[in-house]
Amino acid sequence: MMKTVVACAAACVLFVAAGPVSADEGNNLIWAPSKTGENAYRLRLGAQYSGSVDVSGGSDFSVSATKAGRVQAPPSVGIWGLLSRQKKAGPAATSSQDVDVRFEAAHGSGNVRMSSSRQWIASRHIDIEGRRSLALQCNAYETQCAKARLSQSARVTAVATGTALVAQSSLDRARFAKSRLPAFDQLGVEQSFGRLNLSAAVTNPWSSARGVFKAHYALSW
Repeated sequence: MMKTVVACAAACVLFVAAGPVSADEGNNLIWAPSKTGENAYRLRLGAQYSGSVDVSGGSDFSVSATKAGRVQAPPSVGIWGLLSRQKKAGPAATSSQDVDVRFEAAHGSGNVRMSSSRQWIASRHIDIEGRRSLALQCNAYETQCAKARLSQSARVTAVATGTALVAQSSLDRARFAKSRLPAFDQLGVEQSFGRLNLSAAVTNPWSSARGVFKAHYALSW
């Protein structure tokens, strides 16, 4: 019970920090119920403020039940916050930086993710995008953040067809301990057909290469 109270209090702090919201500023409020499973639902509450840095934050309430209507576990209460900034980096380039924080009150665990990206037009036919991120897993009871993971990716896209060549790499403590690190650990091709996205990639191309195929279809209702 105390964890739930603390979570709700933190959500209120984030709500106030985003700035006062009146009835005429309803677009600053976040009220987003969603269905996450057959009998699972999530309600996201919070507020957002747009400026030189976009700030948003609030709380998530999740619950799941059996087909008979019995709640499977105590409702989950989480805290989230997001800081985002975008700016022009030149006549044909843009850059962005994000800080994403998530905290699960019931388990005292959370994640912090800091990322940056840059997109630019190389020519009439080619767009290029680069991304870098640092992710940390934190535990409030142990008062520490561990399991750091660095990742980066580069994407070269053909404007006419939407075909993209993607190279990705990641680095954690285990890989950092190795004396030699490859430039990338996954190389693939992606192609979109409307809402359908197909991708084929080779992971660990330097040793024990393995093929990966994925299909993703986005549907809104």
